[in-house]
Amino acid sequence: MKHRFLIIFFVTIFVLSWVQPTLALERSISISTDVQINLGKKVAENFKMQEKKLSNQTKKINYKVIPLSVPILMFHHISDEENSSLTSNTFRRYMMELKEGGYETIFYEDLYAFVKGEKDLPEKPVIITFDDGYESNYLYAYPILKGLGMKAEISIIGSSVGLDKNPNTGLPIIPHFSWEQAKEMVNSGFIRIRSHSYEMHQHVSAEEVNRLGVMKKAYESPQYYFNMFSQDTKQMKELIEKNLNYDDLAYTYPYGKYNLQTEHVLQNMNYKITITTSPGVNRVKIGENDSLHTMKRIPCDTNNSQNIIDRIKYYEENY
Repeated sequence: MKHRFLIIFFVTIFVLSWVQPTLALERSISISTDVQINLGKKVAENFKMQEKKLSNQTKKINYKVIPLSVPILMFHHISDEENSSLTSNTFRRYMMELKEGGYETIFYEDLYAFVKGEKDLPEKPVIITFDDGYESNYLYAYPILKGLGMKAEISIIGSSVGLDKNPNTGLPIIPHFSWEQAKEMVNSGFIRIRSHSYEMHQHVSAEEVNRLGVMKKAYESPQYYFNMFSQDTKQMKELIEKNLNYDDLAYTYPYGKYNLQTEHVLQNMNYKITITTSPGVNRVKIGENDSLHTMKRIPCDTNNSQNIIDRIKYYEENY
């Protein structure tokens, strides 16, 4: 009996001496595995951060080689009257479609800063533009844009600001917003006012057009034409600075017409961007200032059931 007890005692000691280190080893392995898993997670997270950072750096560098697509949408007048070419509801729908499609509105100054390499742009930038300075821009477009947090550029005719009659003939014209209304829009942060000439954009509906925008007349001498265009541009630039307190950097050509002389004058007067009515989508690169001259636009003055993004894609693919 005594011997049996001793045998059981020694067997128990042996088993315990084997089991306890094994349990300790398993516990150690378990702890080590947890540490490895946590360490692995940290390494993976750090790798993803570095990969994202590298991707962003690559994107910036690529825009020096691969152009960024920048559509500029062109509007004029909005009206809710019968047979209107563009209603406020259609314009609102267009803006909603842009937001839902991931487009972000920018100003011309943002585009200029991007080309200089001083500022990043959103992945899908778009510029909303209005020509002529009609009061409907203030009454309809401005509240819609402000409500949606979207920006727009409005190019105005200096001699027509605040008027509903042609300053030369006295004949009725579509009403234009005032400098006070322009200032209100600019101060909101959602609107910029640009030059559309002082009085080189004749109203087709009110008088016979004897000059096509800023183009030279056949009988004018080169010097006379140069002086006339320079004076008109200078007058408009000074009006914007006086009333809105900033130096205008973008000029929208009346009827989209231009020549080498107008481009030369505008560059000498510190205009960084010139805009036409030529159809298409612009492709700009960092460091290429020429990509900001005679920029193309997409005409949008229509109550079209087509999604505005499909319209942009059409002009990207066909122009």
